[in-house]
Amino acid sequence: MESVTPNEKNLKNRSDYGVRVARPGYDANLCAQNQLLFNSGWPIMQIVKVIELSNADTTYVYELTTTETKFDLVNQVVLSDKETVSEVDSPPAGYSYEYNYQFDASILGIRSIQVNSKYIRELLSGTRTSYTYPTEIITEGDIRTSIGRMCVKMPIRKKTHNVGYTPLFLESGNISNISGYIVMFSIDITTDIDYPYTDRALELTTPTNDYGIKSTSEYGSRVPGLCSNMFSKLVQSVKTEETSTWNNYAVWSPAVDKASAEEGCLLPFEFVSYVGNSNNNAGINGGVYYYRDYPFYISKGNVNNGFGDGWAVASTAPQADMTTKNSLIVLRSPMTSPVYEERTI
Repeated sequence: MESVTPNEKNLKNRSDYGVRVARPGYDANLCAQNQLLFNSGWPIMQIVKVIELSNADTTYVYELTTTETKFDLVNQVVLSDKETVSEVDSPPAGYSYEYNYQFDASILGIRSIQVNSKYIRELLSGTRTSYTYPTEIITEGDIRTSIGRMCVKMPIRKKTHNVGYTPLFLESGNISNISGYIVMFSIDITTDIDYPYTDRALELTTPTNDYGIKSTSEYGSRVPGLCSNMFSKLVQSVKTEETSTWNNYAVWSPAVDKASAEEGCLLPFEFVSYVGNSNNNAGINGGVYYYRDYPFYISKGNVNNGFGDGWAVASTAPQADMTTKNSLIVLRSPMTSPVYEERTI
């Protein structure tokens, strides 16, 4: 892990327009960010869709994976290694072997729920059928190209979410005592960005019920829309393979490097990670499917210091060069922090 380096920064400029609501007694034009109750420029973690998948019909999908490897016969090196996943109506002709097997989706854990820019799907337990194809070899001069194909028929549940991008999503049971729903937020996990809001949260101890802004929402009178008394977490960064500097992994740290990282520097933040099922879903409507994975915390080496010793976080546990798309979302407390959290699904 000595060679790990965080992604390059892709900093968004602070906007000089919008709506700002300051705490009582402060000037919204002059005060610090953590002296505001609301700023329309803050990247707020807002719920945009709640979907129940359990009432969707079970269907089947044929997923065809094609791998293409180009090899230099003279220098004995791999020039490129590309994988493309597509959905087909039936297994293409020419397969040499067909195999049925029982698949237990519980082994996937949080990885069983997958989302792209158009659909949300759940991989289910049941009978899967695998179709294997002979490897095709093409040699042109000193370059040998190997093309392999594998098609799998698998049971799924699937719904259209109509969000318009691939959103940050969580299972409702992970954030509340109600399970069975998928909660989608207004965060595009495929757009690499760093936000400039870094002020520490200031605790809000004085009620401001008669001060600020409030609007209605589609959920009725019990749930306001925009409200400067409701404090959602903020997004600090979304890092993807696009700005990776280390083996195509999304890696984030508040420090420039390991040497300058202070003890406990990760403690003010939360991390949610996603990995794509391919690097190129050219044949799937909505593009690459992303599933949740487990962030990997990179230690400075003082193993007795626990989580406080972490200096960087990767999108998943490093094993080799990352070959699929991946995303790491960094969350932080709101600028104005209440003394308690209330979560309602």
